[in-house]
Amino acid sequence: MTSGGCSIASAAGKLTVGSYCTPVHTSAEATTYYVNSFTTTGGATNISNTNTGYSTAGYGNFTNLSASQILGGTVNFSTVTGQSATSDFGMAIWIDFNHNGTFDTTERVFVTSAYTISPSGSFVIPANATLGNTRMRIMVDYLNSAPSNPCSYSNDAEVEDYTFNVLAQPGCSGTPTAGTITASTQSLCVSGTVTFTATGYSNAAGLSLQWYNNSGAISGANAATYTTPVLNASDVYYLRVTCDATSTFADTNTLAVTVNNPSASVTDGTRCGTGTVTLSATPSSGATVDWYAAASGGASLATGNTFTTPSISATTTYYAEASTGTGGSVGQEESHISLLLDERYVKGV
Repeated sequence: MTSGGCSIASAAGKLTVGSYCTPVHTSAEATTYYVNSFTTTGGATNISNTNTGYSTAGYGNFTNLSASQILGGTVNFSTVTGQSATSDFGMAIWIDFNHNGTFDTTERVFVTSAYTISPSGSFVIPANATLGNTRMRIMVDYLNSAPSNPCSYSNDAEVEDYTFNVLAQPGCSGTPTAGTITASTQSLCVSGTVTFTATGYSNAAGLSLQWYNNSGAISGANAATYTTPVLNASDVYYLRVTCDATSTFADTNTLAVTVNNPSASVTDGTRCGTGTVTLSATPSSGATVDWYAAASGGASLATGNTFTTPSISATTTYYAEASTGTGGSVGQEESHISLLLDERYVKGV
């Protein structure tokens, strides 16, 4: 149909005017649940829209107000909701980063995981967002803890639209900020992979990233995250951030990854005639020794650097196993969980 020269297409659950859908209530609206204030901080420019009350039909068009941020930058936000002292809401924020006139699933930049009184949080502008002005939509819903549909909401909810301006990153100059790296783990048992993540480095165009270990620059490791191949030996890692225009660089903190390979050396024992024998093993640092009657393991006969056999009357083989692990408790008993079965040593008697 046509209204005032504007073509309007209606569909179940939403009303589309031009490009962006105008959200509609799923049932009769209530006027007591709404966004009373919405503010942003940390952007290049920010929004401060306070004490607005309930918008007609639960939809407020505030596209005359704009926030902006560069690619990769972070924006913080806070809300004050109607009945904020007593009522909690679900909240979501969408930004049309690809400028296609709709809020795609991947463009929901924030969503609550539980009902919250006056939600607040932050979101990051993706590096591949289209530059320029676009639409940002916020929704609070008293009956939905994690809103997922930008075009439909319950009767106890409100939506507000704003303008968001995506800005290009400035070019780097001088010595960049290196930031900090973290690791998924810094201790491996025998072997494994580790994922490193860099945060806090300069947000600017013209930067190069390069991961290093003890052998030097790692070929192909030029992103903010790096996953090692399977490691069988300990190593040290860091990230170098370089400003290409000035050839200046800064290095992050270094992180050491330790690959634990426990071992044990054993001392043979002998005796004449029937009786017991005390066997001994010397483990590597930090390792614990368990004794077994079979190479395949099974129930441990004893734990410790020495083991006194039961009375034996023939040549018998026992096995000492060196391992590292962590302790855990189950009820009133403490259970040692072996993380590593690395080397077994045959003990002949």
